[in-house]
Amino acid sequence: MSRSFTPTRSRAAFHHPQLAEEVLAAARTALEREGARGLSLRAVAKQAGVYPTAVSHRFGDREGLLAALAKEGFEVLNAELENAKTPKPREGVRAMLKAYLRFAESRPRLFAVMFSPWSMFERRHPELEAIGQHAFTLLRDQVAAWVEPQRKLAPDIVAESLWCTVHGLATLVIEEGAGKRKSRFDVDRILDVALRPLG
Repeated sequence: MSRSFTPTRSRAAFHHPQLAEEVLAAARTALEREGARGLSLRAVAKQAGVYPTAVSHRFGDREGLLAALAKEGFEVLNAELENAKTPKPREGVRAMLKAYLRFAESRPRLFAVMFSPWSMFERRHPELEAIGQHAFTLLRDQVAAWVEPQRKLAPDIVAESLWCTVHGLATLVIEEGAGKRKSRFDVDRILDVALRPLG
């Protein structure tokens, strides 16, 4: 016979000011352990010590919880990209690409949720598009500071090309890492090749 779950919080936790952060912390742990498919409101609520209804009251449903995790992930990614910027644009672009890769490798399952193709995120959580676009804008601005003085290449096209390269590389590195194998990709050499045409 299974034992019933007794929350460590009362129903007053519905309005606990720190509920959202504590639930998100539990959700982050569950996500990295089980992946998005294994994430459930009930399991997260149990981990956080609250009733499932307290979680649904704050986040709505499983999709809402995943969207909140994705938003949090983009906030962290944007901060890391911002920190990677330097007064020397060429070095800054490379540092930002490396920061993107480090983020993806250190949080592979969160990265997968953030860039999930699920249309529900676009339809019901439009704020994710804005915060995700900001990540690209940070890279685009650093690229512009590098290439605009040369007046040879369009910053938007260059930034999109680099974004596609680093995102694809991050995805491949993560997939290899899932098999616990050392990546066969020489990240520095790949970035060298991607950046070389820019001068």
